[in-house]
Amino acid sequence: MIRSRLVNLLLAIAVGVVFVIGLVVHGLVAAGLLLLVAAGLVVLSAAAWSALPARGPARPGRVLVVLGVLVMAGVKLAAS
Repeated sequence: MIRSRLVNLLLAIAVGVVFVIGLVVHGLVAAGLLLLVAAGLVVLSAAAWSALPARGPARPGRVLVVLGVLVMAGVKLAAS
């Protein structure tokens, strides 16, 4: 599925806004928002995955970022 750069940019902005809101609010809502962010990051990464070099920090870095967001969601859920 090929998407335009504008669609990817708008999705990235939306993911960023939801991420900030997820950090500000607390409880189950925050965990849900951060899970949405992780899903959005997976979609964005999947769109660009084939363009990334197989070696190097780009692919593992994207995976670590998604895992980090999932950990934050778990912390927000545990704190509620």
